[in-house]
Amino acid sequence: MEIKIIKIGSSKGIRIPSKVLKEFNNPDGFKLNMTEYGIFLKPYSNNIRDGWKEAYKKSNSCALDKKEKL
Repeated sequence: MEIKIIKIGSSKGIRIPSKVLKEFNNPDGFKLNMTEYGIFLKPYSNNIRDGWKEAYKKSNSCALDKKEKL
């Protein structure tokens, strides 16, 4: 995917297509890291509990939560 650099006031920037943002669950922003290969953007969300529910389901937590039938 090619993205052109655009003028934003006295700065320059890029537009991230909404299709891309939807794939990352519409993050609040991105952390930018410069590497020897180029720019790396990592999405982040301000909700610190994002992903906790899925992680809990995958964990081997309390057996009572599993409600196993004997």
